[in-house]
Amino acid sequence: MGLVTSAIGFLAVDPRQQGERFTPLAIDEFGKARAWLKGYGGRRGTGLLQLTVPRQKAADLSEVQAAIEFGVVW
Repeated sequence: MGLVTSAIGFLAVDPRQQGERFTPLAIDEFGKARAWLKGYGGRRGTGLLQLTVPRQKAADLSEVQAAIEFGVVW
């Protein structure tokens, strides 16, 4: 399962400064992670999931819903 929708978001972080339990899911043109998963000691693929939702227009949230319901698959 991949995240394919592009959107302008906020709260991008530098993935090189986030530690080993940080998994970037979408990188912008500046090398910052716009969508990411941060693990806190649970099973692999679990933790805080940060996804970008566009603020400029109504969005199709089916991709976000799929990522939340089915998890991130490597």
